[in-house]
Amino acid sequence: MCFQSNSKSNSSAAASKRSGGGGSDIVDSLGSTATNERILKECHHLYANEENGLAKLAQLVNVKLLPPRKKITVLLIGNHSAGKSAFINWYIEKQIQKEGVAIETQGITIVTQGKRRESLSGNATLHLFPQLAPLGKFDGVVSNLSTELCDSIAKRFALVTFIDTPGLVDGSMSYAFDVNRVLLWLAVQADLVFAFFDPIGQALCKRTMQILADIGDRIDRDRIVFFLSKADESGDETDRQRVLMQITQEVCKWPSLNRTCFDIHTIYNPNRAKPTRCVNQIDEAAKTIDKAIQMTLQHTLNALEHDCKLISRRCHEDIAADAARGRANCGARFRFLLFSLLALVLPVLLAICVSQPVAIQFLGYSTPLHDFLVPLYRRFPAEYSSHLFGGVAAVALFCFVLARLCGRTAKRLTRAERRRLGQVSDHVTGFVEAQRKELYTAYLKQSVKDSDF
Repeated sequence: MCFQSNSKSNSSAAASKRSGGGGSDIVDSLGSTATNERILKECHHLYANEENGLAKLAQLVNVKLLPPRKKITVLLIGNHSAGKSAFINWYIEKQIQKEGVAIETQGITIVTQGKRRESLSGNATLHLFPQLAPLGKFDGVVSNLSTELCDSIAKRFALVTFIDTPGLVDGSMSYAFDVNRVLLWLAVQADLVFAFFDPIGQALCKRTMQILADIGDRIDRDRIVFFLSKADESGDETDRQRVLMQITQEVCKWPSLNRTCFDIHTIYNPNRAKPTRCVNQIDEAAKTIDKAIQMTLQHTLNALEHDCKLISRRCHEDIAADAARGRANCGARFRFLLFSLLALVLPVLLAICVSQPVAIQFLGYSTPLHDFLVPLYRRFPAEYSSHLFGGVAAVALFCFVLARLCGRTAKRLTRAERRRLGQVSDHVTGFVEAQRKELYTAYLKQSVKDSDF
């Protein structure tokens, strides 16, 4: 079975039939896609700009930010010959992925929009998608990783990246890499996980169900969408309902996949030559992708606002903390001077007491300080003079140690660094926030009346 694209005449006719009157919906869809693509690209630029990007500015306040992705990622998982590659071909309306009953997809293939048709190897793929760099840690993945670039403008393909994975089978079938761990890692990174079952294999492949169960433990269950592909080949309506019930029973046996309002969509090739009464819900898959795009846009704009506030708050906190360190340093310097003065004064006073005869010999008289201290000094018995000297020396040393300990100062920001933090705060609360509001307005204007603004 192949989800091949319609011819231009069939596409136009189908579009006219659905919209009730022409290509206005197609034009609106293209315009909406272009607007959403521009919003995501500008949000990415606000983060990734080498001069004043938020990711770079956040480093000044010890905050790590990653630029948002320009596209959503849809991971396709399913049994062997379940129609994963065919679904991609249907969505992009081009024959990119191989289809057939035999196992066609041996590795991991990323399908995304490009300027022209091109195929990239594993290393080139990791350069194109740096967020997938951890895949290189899995043995055998890079040599079985590829990217297919396509210039299709169908649907919302400009905002979607598909990840096609090998068909899963039980038994002695071996893969070139640890497929369970790799698919689990990819599912955590993806925005959506499409699980495909066919009427023959259903949900009986233990490997498929185990991987989906592990994924259900790691991500939000709403991100996993189930499909019964080749639904037109499942017999009459009674047989089809029986297949759906059997799949539902098998899926719900796994606690991580069992959920309220469980749903599985029936899809098949819309270009069948013979008519069929089977309901085709393949458009629901496209709507699910559209909804994920809208949620990603809103999340990106909301995250942009949050990150601007975070950077601005951290800038003000760093400036306030630096001012507090300045006040603390003043107190530390005062304590250092106080204890240092005590460490010097005590030995000097003792020396003055001892030096009275010398002062009288050279000056011919005794100073008032001598007259005050010498009587105090003479109260100590002569045999304890060594104890007095030792005690004064110990107290002086103790004061010196206190001066060093209590007089430690913290490193402060330079004047240029404080000015830079102020500029960063003004930039994110002024320019970046204005850009965010403009982008949010452009996003809302696609569906909200101008009079509501």
